[in-house]
Amino acid sequence: MSSDEQQPASFAAINLFLLSTATFLYKLSRNSGRNRNNGIFESEDGASYRIGSRGIECLRPALPYLGAFIKCCEDPCHPKTNPSGYIALCVAENKLIQERLALRLMPENCSGEAFSDTVAYCYSNMLGLPGAREAVARFLTRKFLRSGENSEHKMVSDVNNQAQTKVDPQHVVLSGGAASIISNILFALCEPGDAVLIPAPYYNAFENDMKLMAKCVPCPIYTSDPVKGPSPKELDSAAAAVVKRGLCLKVVLLTNPNNPLGVIYRRGVMLDCVKWARSKGLHTICDEIYALSCHQKNNAFESILKILDNDLRDDVHMIWALSKDFGASGFRAAFLCTQNVGLLNALGNLNIFTCVSHPIQLVTSDIFNDDLFVDSYLEEARLLTVKSKAICERKLDQMIIPYVKSEAGIFIYADFSAILPQPVTFSDEGRFSEILQNIAHVVSCIQKCILNGRLVFSLFPTIMTLKVMTPGSSQRETRPGMFRICYAWVSEEVLEIAMERISYIVFKIRKLGTRYRWDDISEKYLSEVTTCGISKSGSLHALSAIQ
Repeated sequence: MSSDEQQPASFAAINLFLLSTATFLYKLSRNSGRNRNNGIFESEDGASYRIGSRGIECLRPALPYLGAFIKCCEDPCHPKTNPSGYIALCVAENKLIQERLALRLMPENCSGEAFSDTVAYCYSNMLGLPGAREAVARFLTRKFLRSGENSEHKMVSDVNNQAQTKVDPQHVVLSGGAASIISNILFALCEPGDAVLIPAPYYNAFENDMKLMAKCVPCPIYTSDPVKGPSPKELDSAAAAVVKRGLCLKVVLLTNPNNPLGVIYRRGVMLDCVKWARSKGLHTICDEIYALSCHQKNNAFESILKILDNDLRDDVHMIWALSKDFGASGFRAAFLCTQNVGLLNALGNLNIFTCVSHPIQLVTSDIFNDDLFVDSYLEEARLLTVKSKAICERKLDQMIIPYVKSEAGIFIYADFSAILPQPVTFSDEGRFSEILQNIAHVVSCIQKCILNGRLVFSLFPTIMTLKVMTPGSSQRETRPGMFRICYAWVSEEVLEIAMERISYIVFKIRKLGTRYRWDDISEKYLSEVTTCGISKSGSLHALSAIQ
């Protein structure tokens, strides 16, 4: 063999040796790491957790502000007994209407039957009790598919075609919350690492819903006008970004009405999104959890059930729950409408882990079959929500803080960027959060992460951890200074106090002029903030100090 022939052979042998050595060292390092940690992860304060890597992934809260929210529940603001307490404007939950629901459920003929019926104590179809699926299907038919008073369009299908004018109970699944439905759907439809497109900004807990069990990758759709929703061209751009990352795109997730914007996507936008997804062989999930929380009786909302004439095929899936519109998030009752037989069969197994308890299913059935109560309850909720919304809008207008004109939901998306140093950055958004933290005397939320095999706890001060507002940065917002204000978790009196506190801070910052530094804003400078809104005289006194 010539020297020229021996040289390639030598290079091949060397490469093979290096590859084998690298593989051996890699396996050795992995094994030594396992032996060293032995499944035990330690926090910075020395606390140890005997837990696996999957358990470590679960240590991060579904909502970053969860720990601080619990603190808020322990020391809540009360106009008379605890006026300087914590105020939660970060939780999208309607507590304004809950007493009415409790009164409806307390009579023995409702709550008693939920436990006197022997079906409450037995196994059944994990997709839901037959009677409950029928009640939900009837409810979805009446309020989503055939709703006439809140739609700009009439159904084009023949009214005698029962398949199109009625939701089939066999297409209904009951599950323990919308989060579990999203997780289970993605688990069944996708492979680990598959991408899901979502118009940004979006509800921050979607990322937990997608990642934890289904191992999917949320990918934002950035649009020129988030209020209108994504166009086919913008969907193309988002899909191209997914491909560039080397991911496989499987699903488009749409929230209509939108969270956090509070806007309603029009029929044309929804149709374009579904058509685009179908042209790419993708699934479309429509989260309509705020559908019955529209602010006007005659509004533009149309369910995807109605837009598609109840012809979802096997690639469109609609979700709704009791959590928002009925103010009953503690019931953990959500509903999926899908015509994908394979998905339904898969959920029959997956739902073992997330099925709704039979007593709650029986209570839900009783409510949904009471049309008079449902209609009056939702109308009362609408009126109460609109009143609280008006309080927020009035104060934001006084502060000259722009906001999205919401059409639905229980929150307002406001733009505080004008009071931050220019050009504004997300770092400035964080500093603004720290100011609210200091003057409100609220601890930051604990964030958990893994660094070099150790469980590390770190403080991440944001307005949402201050029980004030949810910052846009946590919702994949591209513009610093955007915040979501949830106004239905507190009473009108407490909401007034919260908005007075925010107003006080805004006006005090503006008083410093446009060239202020963050160091100029001290706790002493904002010392009167906890007295804002306690009484009319106290509120006027606080505002007069900065005029």
